[in-house]
Amino acid sequence: MWKLRVEWKCILLLSFATALWGQAAGGGTLSGKITSANGAAVPNAEITITNVTANTSQKALTGPDGSFSVAGLAPGTYRVDVVTAGFKRTSQQNIELTTTGPTTVNLSLEAGSPAESVEIKGTSPVTQTDNGEVGVGLGTRTIRELPVIDRNHQELTSLQSGITPPVPALDQARDPDRNRFYSTNGQAPWENNNYFEGVVNREPFRGTAVRVVPMEALEQKNISTANLTMDKGVTGGAFVTDSMRAGTNGWHGGLFEFYSGNPLRTRSFFAPADISTPHFVYNQFGAAVGGAVVPDKTFFFGSYEGSYQRGANTTISTVPIPQAIGGNFSAIPGLTIYSPFTGTSAGMGRVLFPTGIIPGRLINPAAAAIASFIPAPNEPGLANNYVTNVPFQNDYHKFDGRIDQHFSERTAAFLRYGYSNNHAIMQSPLGDVIGAGTRGRLVGQNAAIGITHSFSDRLITDFRFGYNRYDQKLGLWGDQTALGNLLGVSNFNSLEGIVIPGMGAIGAPAWIPEHPVDNTFHWNWGWGLHTTMHNLKFGVEVRRYRSDGFLDSMNNIFGPSGTVFFGPGATLLNNGVSLSPYASLYNSFAAFLLGAPSQVGVSSFLTTPTIRQTQYGLWVGDTVQLLRKVTLDLGLRYEIFSPIEPRSAGEAAFFDPTTNTFNFAGNGGIGMHNSLYQLRNLAPRIGLAFHVTDKTVVRGGYGINYFQPPYMLSGWMAPITGAVAGVQGGYAIAPFTGQFGATVISNTAAPASLQNGTSAGNLPATVIPHNLPTPYVQTFSLQLQRDFYYGTMLSLGYVGALDRHLPFVEELNAAAPGTGAFGLPFAGLGRTSSTSLYDNGLTSNYNSLQVSLSKRFSQGISFLASYTWSKALGYTANNGMLLNPFDLRSNYAPLDWDRQHVLTISHLWELPFGRHGSNIVSTILGGWQLNGVATWSTGTPLTLTADPLLCACPGNTVLASFNGSSPVTGNFGNGQSFFNNSAFFAPAGANIGNLGRNSLRGPDFWNYNLSLFKSFRVRDRFNFELRGEAYNLSNTVHPVSPVTNINSPDFGQITSSVNGAFGRQINFGGRLLF
Repeated sequence: MWKLRVEWKCILLLSFATALWGQAAGGGTLSGKITSANGAAVPNAEITITNVTANTSQKALTGPDGSFSVAGLAPGTYRVDVVTAGFKRTSQQNIELTTTGPTTVNLSLEAGSPAESVEIKGTSPVTQTDNGEVGVGLGTRTIRELPVIDRNHQELTSLQSGITPPVPALDQARDPDRNRFYSTNGQAPWENNNYFEGVVNREPFRGTAVRVVPMEALEQKNISTANLTMDKGVTGGAFVTDSMRAGTNGWHGGLFEFYSGNPLRTRSFFAPADISTPHFVYNQFGAAVGGAVVPDKTFFFGSYEGSYQRGANTTISTVPIPQAIGGNFSAIPGLTIYSPFTGTSAGMGRVLFPTGIIPGRLINPAAAAIASFIPAPNEPGLANNYVTNVPFQNDYHKFDGRIDQHFSERTAAFLRYGYSNNHAIMQSPLGDVIGAGTRGRLVGQNAAIGITHSFSDRLITDFRFGYNRYDQKLGLWGDQTALGNLLGVSNFNSLEGIVIPGMGAIGAPAWIPEHPVDNTFHWNWGWGLHTTMHNLKFGVEVRRYRSDGFLDSMNNIFGPSGTVFFGPGATLLNNGVSLSPYASLYNSFAAFLLGAPSQVGVSSFLTTPTIRQTQYGLWVGDTVQLLRKVTLDLGLRYEIFSPIEPRSAGEAAFFDPTTNTFNFAGNGGIGMHNSLYQLRNLAPRIGLAFHVTDKTVVRGGYGINYFQPPYMLSGWMAPITGAVAGVQGGYAIAPFTGQFGATVISNTAAPASLQNGTSAGNLPATVIPHNLPTPYVQTFSLQLQRDFYYGTMLSLGYVGALDRHLPFVEELNAAAPGTGAFGLPFAGLGRTSSTSLYDNGLTSNYNSLQVSLSKRFSQGISFLASYTWSKALGYTANNGMLLNPFDLRSNYAPLDWDRQHVLTISHLWELPFGRHGSNIVSTILGGWQLNGVATWSTGTPLTLTADPLLCACPGNTVLASFNGSSPVTGNFGNGQSFFNNSAFFAPAGANIGNLGRNSLRGPDFWNYNLSLFKSFRVRDRFNFELRGEAYNLSNTVHPVSPVTNINSPDFGQITSSVNGAFGRQINFGGRLLF
């Protein structure tokens, strides 16, 4: 049981109701105006709005001005029937309703008897005339029939303009659902927010969805990207709402299965010919069913989806040559090895190993034991010389169910529950003994309940409550027994993390093992009041987050088994000579063999990290119809985000950089949180639509949206203990006690009790200011929309964004160029490790031309094409880091996710052969469908970096310097460099590089996915659908960004593709529908 703490100002905001917990609910709104042939308003006309799929209806009466509005409608296809005395009965068919914005239907009645009827079968107008929100709604057919390689509907967000191509960003063990990350209108990918049935579906620590709901369970996907209406909050990027299918009066459902395997995949472009084709099997299957338990009253829908994905990815990496593993570096061109145990700590006066061979007596026994498990190269060269097929596994089972109850024409309710169980394994190219393989199990659950009630034709309310639980267990994959036997240690399974530049990770990540758990509660309550001129909306929301056990934050560097960093400086002479081409890798590996790390540390949490936070939102708005042609949408939203605090006293540490000490939450007069409430988060929303003609609308808007980063980017710290020695980026070796071993052991005893003023020693620490303003984005747009025949619409306009108080991370313990380790600002306090400031205060901007051309499904075809020409500028990298802490202006450049051009074209096309007739020819030729998604985008920005050794500036990210030659060749594959490598050099002395951040761009991206369907009628109610889907139909290479460290032996090379392991993949599938 937890207590909800609310400041007095929050209480005043919520006191107008006894249980106003929540955000505006999910349903859509259908409104319009009924007039006579001469344009006069028709009052008191009876409006019947029917959901064609569910065969359910609601009724309303037009007001004195002929207007009507019905809210809380489920997304889908509707029919509007109008009946009133003196006029013919009129019906408008094919009205597509989404939750991205109100749908407007204006009808003109013909004089006559209600016994006569007028039926309009064409699609309703597709222009939006009620607000300035920018977005798109995707219906169930688009979702289920467009080809998506893993049938993850998040991929389809790219159909909306202003969105960059979505890609998975986290490793498979941590994110088995393969959540897509993308930028919306220049915003950071973590600013996007996922909702399901009007309640939040977001894991707050990493910013992913708690569950990715199967395609078969979705009715509609709505993507809002700019000028959000006042009921949408806590989102800086896209506000994505998924709606689940519901049961209907007729039972419907289906079975499906999709398969792919080795014969249906082409090899990776980068895989050498002598490497075997990796094993691969993909099998996804499931079922869905829905219908009426009690006709017109109680409806049920349920689905199951399972997936087994097993195989291996071809991976190219670098391993030392066998001679070097034994300590013989004589074959490495230009390499010199010096003894780190001679000369000064600054690297001067060291003794050279003249033959390039380390004497056996100096090789560290633990390092030799670990190195014996490094695989031998199987390809020529000193870099990218090891190619192997790395196994993986990703299995899941997902269940979703929904019950709808229609109590009356005025009252309806639903209950939804979803469950996912994922198992994933990611092995390491270095094998199961010393590799950093991981395995995980994730159980995700979400539930929602909602009720909608119309008090009258004018007043409606909608209440929803949602609950999410995210429960994950992550551990190391592998067996270190063999290593333990060499070390003489029984039951060994605690190899430290070892970082050697240019090589893959050795040992466990610092955050393994990990058992993260989230519990999220979301209440929302919205109201709507429709009058002759106004459509008033108001509501309130509360979200409660409980996040426990997450360890994979940016500031958790060392972990309980320890992490050891090796750099080239330990085996070099400090004489100002530039690094040789292979020094970064092989000098660092020599330091490893000698047991001479640059930095070594170990840290353990004294308590399980916990986070508690409550977010409040209150909004009010009005949509006003002015002069028949102008609609004005005005709103105001007020947000309060409580400061982050731990579950209990003593479970959070606050670092004081002036004294190098920790204070603890709730201990000795220290509050449970270290930041103030921000009470000025007012967010106005303005939308305008001008109906130039019946088919042309000019729309614009302005809005402010407040948001916050995921907790992993917050700098939040739980109490820790441990020890750290040394500094990365210098010549000195870490002054640690004893000999380098396979596990780092701290001699610092854990405190018996938490006392304020406890020394932080040399542990990594974060600084969070007391006054932390809430980040917000201002969005604005102006668009022209033109409705053509057959439901085709062209949208052309400008969309822009300005961000304020953006979060950033600044390394406070960074030495000025040329000052070395003695120049570290906290060196006088004994601190050489990271000391990071997490603050809010930067800006960014985005400007774009966005064009879309869409056609609703009619005449056997639908399509959606979107194009964006844009530029996004700001100061930080993707993780919020300021690369140059000494010159803020030098960080201003294109943002990491900036794509100057993005074009996406999707289509559904029923081939026009054999549509009519019942003979054998029609049976063979008919029922074919061709669907596809084509994507083209320019490359992402690239920042070229260099080893900080010659800069003598530890704690910094050193940029490369540029000599003015042509920088890019565009080549890749077969050891070629994407860059003109001779154009760059490492800065030396008191400079940090002259090449600006993100000054170059990587390769473009082009892809076309195509599917071919054939439908067979089995019996009256049964259809069988045979599907073939080709992903990357043209087998085009999708290269990732090249290696950007100029001191890396493979600088400029590209060794993998965006999809990681293959070129083209073909899936075969079948669906039985009834």
